[in-house]
Formats: sequence, structure tokens, C-alpha cells
Amino acid sequence: MSIDTTLADEWRTLNLKLSYPNKIDVRTEFRNELSVVVSSEKQTINPPSKIFFIRWFQRKHRMVKIDVVDSNPYASVKEQRFVEIVK
Repeated sequence: MSIDTTLADEWRTLNLKLSYPNKIDVRTEFRNELSVVVSSEKQTINPPSKIFFIRWFQRKHRMVKIDVVDSNPYASVKEQRFVEIVK
């Protein structure tokens, strides 16, 4: 006796095979769509001065942010953010 079943939707596919008496075969496939957004900005190292022209001459570093968003509803981690400071 053998039973073969497939359960599928947009994001995952489950293929299940049962064979009498003792064999079970499971194959699962997932599809992920990852969106990556990269942004960069300059920030002062110390708190910004209240006087505008002094802020022009304050030391700054560049901060790079990378956001990764997974649109798969079955994913346990939906968003990740990576921050790197470039001097």
C-alpha cells in the first residue's frame, strides 16, 4: 500500500509519501523573498553643538545601515538590521 500527497501554497510545498509497513518520506521546499535596503548617513561623534556653524567643523563618521526584510509568512525572523560605522 502506498500513499502520496502534496500540500502546497505560494510559500511552501510539502510532499509526503507513505509506504506500508515502515517507510515515510517527507520533502519540504520553502520560497523566500528577501528585500535589502542600504542607507548611509553622517553623524557627529559627540553630541551636536547648538551653534550651527560649529556643527560644520565637528568630527563626523559615516554610519551604514542595512535592513533585510523577509516576506515569507512562515519565516521566524522577519527583519534584520546591520549597522556598520565607517571612519
